[in-house]
Amino acid sequence: AERNVAVTLGSTEAIFLSLLAVLEPGDEVLIPDPGYPSYTPMILASRGVPKRYKLSASKGFTVDPGEVEARITERTKAIIVNNPHNPTGSITSIDKLERLVRLASDHGILVIADEVYDRIVYDGLEFHSVAEIGRHSDYVVVVNSFSKTFAMTGWRIGFLVTGNEELVSTVTRLQEGVAACAPAAFQVAAARALRGSWEPVERMVREYQARRDRILEMLEEAEGVSYVKPAGTFYVFVDVSSRVSDSRRFALRLLRERKVAVAPGSAFGPGGEGYVRLSYAASLSDIERGVRRFLEFFSSYREV
Repeated sequence: AERNVAVTLGSTEAIFLSLLAVLEPGDEVLIPDPGYPSYTPMILASRGVPKRYKLSASKGFTVDPGEVEARITERTKAIIVNNPHNPTGSITSIDKLERLVRLASDHGILVIADEVYDRIVYDGLEFHSVAEIGRHSDYVVVVNSFSKTFAMTGWRIGFLVTGNEELVSTVTRLQEGVAACAPAAFQVAAARALRGSWEPVERMVREYQARRDRILEMLEEAEGVSYVKPAGTFYVFVDVSSRVSDSRRFALRLLRERKVAVAPGSAFGPGGEGYVRLSYAASLSDIERGVRRFLEFFSSYREV
């Protein structure tokens, strides 16, 4: 394990240190669009250049290996895949992931798989990690954390796993200059979480699914909005483009006028414009009240 695993300050540090370990100035990193906003500053801080590959609603916001291949250049050094995906809740199949990893290994490109929502999946679906694609393990880094699975967000404990022992060694040396190590007390808590009962996690996921189903039920009754049913995470990415062309302005007005917080789709990249992300990591009563206010505001919304 010491040759293949690094314990980090959450998954964010795991991704950042992986990028620091492999990037030279000007190297390109492919990231999903829409996608998690923090990928961009991490790449820039690592002297790299973020380039986006499209996730489309027509394909359920899953990764299209052909779309990724079309974005590869001689400067591409890494591809980030977020699965299950924030903000859309999509899950990309193992077949597509295997094609992607094979493509990356053929080009000598590292795949960084951000799998922090791997346990929060619904409808009896079975999640498959990129770690299962063993024969290309030197080209794969799987990143995860305890934040979502065990609701330990503020504890900042994560890890990376890879067959690339040189990368682990480099990440470990880099971490010495950044934070020395993840706090020992939090590591003990994380280890106990892993060894303990998984029933609370399973109960949490069942509750999330019930909340998701309620949100979708309410959205189904509304006019002018659409969505791709999330298969995981605790988000639903709602298409509001029938009335909204500036999702940031819409989100700010919704917050100020109706006291409801949503994430504007534009925060997740150009491909997110025209959408807003709703989170159901809240009580059912708060969710129902928030969605009701959101839909009332949307139905009368006029852009200034």
